[in-house]
Order: sequence, then C-alpha cells, then structure tokens
Amino acid sequence: PRHALIISAEPPPPPPPPVETCEPPEGAISAQEFCTQAQNFIGGTGTVDFTINVTTMEELRDTIHCINMLSNSETGASFNFEVFLSSPYYLLDPYYNEPDANPDLDIYLQQGDHLTIEGCGCDDHRGENGTGKTTIDAKELSRIFDIHSGNVTIQYLELTGGNANTPDEEGHVGLGGAIYNNGDLTLNGVCV
Repeated sequence: PRHALIISAEPPPPPPPPVETCEPPEGAISAQEFCTQAQNFIGGTGTVDFTINVTTMEELRDTIHCINMLSNSETGASFNFEVFLSSPYYLLDPYYNEPDANPDLDIYLQQGDHLTIEGCGCDDHRGENGTGKTTIDAKELSRIFDIHSGNVTIQYLELTGGNANTPDEEGHVGLGGAIYNNGDLTLNGVCV
C-alpha cells in the first residue's frame, strides 16, 4: 500500500507593513532657500516656477509669507509656486501673531499667479511622491487656510481641527472651518 507523506510547515510570516515615504519632487529647494531667492528676486518676464520643500509648520508659515510678498511685488513676472509638505504632521502654532490674531495661514496672490500646496496623501488619496500621509491640524484654534485672493490648489492633504468661530481680518465668523476661500480654489484628494 502507498502511504501519503504529510509535511507540516508553519505558514510564512506576513510581509512587513509598507514603509510610508514622502519624498519632495526632484529639484525642490528648501523653504529657507526659497525665501532668500524671493527677497533677492529682481524681476523678469514670463512665468517663474518655484518648487519648495517644507518640513515644519514654521517653514510653511515663512514660505507662505514669502510667496505673498513675491506675488504682490512689481517684478513683471508671474509665478507658479509648488509647496510640497514632506513631513507627516503640521500643527498650527497658537502663539503665532498674525494681523488678525489668528494662527491661520493667510494667502494673498495676484491675478495670474498660482499656488499648489501638496502633501503625500490622506486615507485612500495618494500623491505621486510617496505612500505617506500628510496632516495639517488646527487643534480647534482657527481655520487652517484663509485664501484672500488668487488661484490656489490644495491636494493630497488631511485638514483637521479647523474652527470657523474665530473672526478673520474681514470679520468672517462661522465660515470655513478648514478653509475660508475668497479666491479660485481647487481641492484634489483632500480629506476634511
């Protein structure tokens, strides 16, 4: 008679979880380098592109300040700003002194300029530069973005903890917990 040979083996261990990465686009400059270039920008014609890697909330705030300054200067050029958030978590600073006494991020762009703020993703939405998640948390202090003017795209971010009950410079209360928009806004892969 024939006998069956049974070999018992433990199942293979599960594969390790994927490493969440978030790499800035090739050629991105640091927030500090961008602000130096913005302050020294002499002028020109046509469209000037900047790709900026931002790793902290302080850098994000400084970068937006430099973008506002450059966009509203009379250089003769138009601008495409791409701000890439390569860290997983950004927390609004409650002690930052904005003109409207809120820690939100105020954006003022001139007609013809464009700003993209991009993270690595949220939930099922993933950008091209990684498999990680990027969150901006307002911790119920204020709204996150106050877009006063301009063409803005926000993509592959989680926006959480926004609070619309603190007035901005124009006195808007109860509007836009994550974003108050008075410009031209596109959201792509944003979780609110």
